[in-house]
Amino acid sequence: MVDDAGAKLKLLEQEPDDRLYGDSLALAISYNLFGLRGQEEKRGGLAPARLRRVTVLMEQSLPRAIPLKDLADMIGLSEGYFARAFKASTGMSPHRWYLAAKIREAQKALLQTSDALAQVALANGFADQSHFTRAFRTITGYSPGAWRRSHPTQESDFAAA
Repeated sequence: MVDDAGAKLKLLEQEPDDRLYGDSLALAISYNLFGLRGQEEKRGGLAPARLRRVTVLMEQSLPRAIPLKDLADMIGLSEGYFARAFKASTGMSPHRWYLAAKIREAQKALLQTSDALAQVALANGFADQSHFTRAFRTITGYSPGAWRRSHPTQESDFAAA
């Protein structure tokens, strides 16, 4: 008990920088011990204006994809940093976001036209109906035909961006 009190007294007698170091160290240890990592502030995302510029360009270019390098260059970032920042901002990689945007456009076509699935696939930039079906199921959880049958005219049910 006396040793513990003596250690505390020594800590109080230390220089302010040493106490700050001790406080920081104690905070870091408790932070790691009690699992507070999940409460960290989200960092590394794109500024809202930059994200808007990129997503608007990506949507306008549909069904053609814009190379990642061009998107990164447009806002002055490296490809790797851009991809990480985009994912931090949107929750998905640029490729996944682009795929979801293509599927949203395909969903509109499925609701607004009676075109065959193969025609919808080609019109929305997919190589063939099989590729379209795999991508559609990945994003929505349904095949295009099943989705079309279960959504006769509900435009509000498009895949989320």
